[in-house]
Parts: sequence; C-alpha cells; structure tokens
Amino acid sequence: TGSAACLPSPAFAARAGIESSSYYSEAAKPSVKNAKRFVGTYDDKLHPSCERRISIEEQVQFSEVTGRKYFSALFSGTDVVPAGLDGLIFAPCDEASMKKTGREYTFNAKIAADGESVDAGDNIHVGRWHPAGLPPSDDWIGIKWKDGNRWVKN
Repeated sequence: TGSAACLPSPAFAARAGIESSSYYSEAAKPSVKNAKRFVGTYDDKLHPSCERRISIEEQVQFSEVTGRKYFSALFSGTDVVPAGLDGLIFAPCDEASMKKTGREYTFNAKIAADGESVDAGDNIHVGRWHPAGLPPSDDWIGIKWKDGNRWVKN
C-alpha cells in the first residue's frame, strides 16, 4: 500500500522554520510585480476630486493568523464623507464640501501575495485589480470594490 503525503499547514511551516515554497502552488507565490500595480493615484467615481493614493512595501509579509503571505499597503488621501459612514454615497471633494467636512486619511491594507486583491479589514475596502479589457466593462485599469465602486488608475 502507498502512503499519502501529509503536508503541514503554511502557518505551522512558518513557525517551524520549514521552507514553505514546497507547500504553495505556483499561483500562490508572491508577485511584487503584480502588487506594484496598485501603487499610484486614482480617480474615484463616487468622490470626484478626492485624492486617492496607494503605496506598498515590496517585502512580502506573512500572517500567522491566516497562514497567508501578503504585501502591506498604505492608502492615503482626502475625503468629505465622515468616518464610519458606509454604502454608496456620492460626495465630491469640491471646495465647499472640503471646507465643511473635508479631512485627510490614511489606513493600512493587505494586497494578496498574488497581487490580485486588496483588503483593508474594514469590510468596506475590499476589492480586486481590474485590468484593461476585462468584460463586460469598458476599458479601464484600477480597483473594482465589492460595493460596486471603482477607482480608476491615473
């Protein structure tokens, strides 16, 4: 009789100091090239004229909780929607709105190791990279958020 291979979980492998590359499929290997697609400035269709910036740390991180690798991202910009409000709210960063409720923000997020998705852990900023020519949409590049909003890369 043959024996089935029993591989340790990625979290166990990391704690044990075992080389983890043999435990991940090729698709799960970190891709800094894909993650770097998120770096830059964006236009937000729900918040015209609001600043949207993303930067990343190029060194891959590992979550002991999820057992997954990721890249750390920093989001920053301006907004006129008070913190804590969610849902699809159209709120441009025009001069009057910025004077009344304008604010600057920063928050951290995780870009998946494959560079395809982003999650800030707030259940709002959860999205996927949208390459040009992806049907059934028009020709744009950026982030498609789970709530239907999109940030178009400049």
